[in-house]
Amino acid sequence: GEELPHPKSIMAIVGSRALSAAAARFAREAARAVGEAGSALISGGASGADREAARGIIRWAAEAEVSVPLIQIVPFGIGRLDRRALAWERGVAGCVLSLAAPEEGFSSALAMERNALLYAAAERSLVVAARLREGGTWAGATAALRRRSTSMFVREDGSPSCRALEALGASPLKCAASFPSAEPDQSQMR
Repeated sequence: GEELPHPKSIMAIVGSRALSAAAARFAREAARAVGEAGSALISGGASGADREAARGIIRWAAEAEVSVPLIQIVPFGIGRLDRRALAWERGVAGCVLSLAAPEEGFSSALAMERNALLYAAAERSLVVAARLREGGTWAGATAALRRRSTSMFVREDGSPSCRALEALGASPLKCAASFPSAEPDQSQMR
C-alpha cells in the first residue's frame, strides 16, 4: 500500500456541536490549510466543528489525491462507531482511539479526558466556536490554556466566548487559511 508521509506537526480543530454556517465553513477551510501544510489533523470525532474539520481535510485530500493523517479520539467505545463515518473509508489514512471499553456508551468524564489528550497532542489548536463558560469545548480550552499544553487560536468572531478565551491567552485568528502558520499573539500569552 501507499506509504503515508510523516506529518510536519499535529494540529487540532475543535468547537461546539451547534455551529453557524460561517463557523462550519471556517472549520473546513482551516482543516484544508492543515492538509496543505503537510500536517496531521486531530479531532474529537464529535458532530459540529470536529466533523466539519474532518470533512475539510477529507475533501482536500481527495482533490489533491494525497493521503493525510486524521486522528480521532472518541469519548465512547470503538465498538459503537458508525463504520460509514470512518475517515479511512473515504481515502484518508486515519485512526480512531478511545479510552473506553469497546461497547461503552458516551461518557462526559471520558470526553474531558479526550479533550485533554487532543490539546496535549497538538502543537497548535483552533477553537472554532464555544459557549461562554458552558460545555466541553469551553472546559477543555480553558484547561489547556491553564496548562499551556498547546498554542491556542480562536476564530475571531467578536463573541463573548471568543473575547474571554483571548483574555485567557488564546490568539485571535481572522483567516482560516492562516491557521497552520499564524504566529501566536505574544501579548495574549500568560
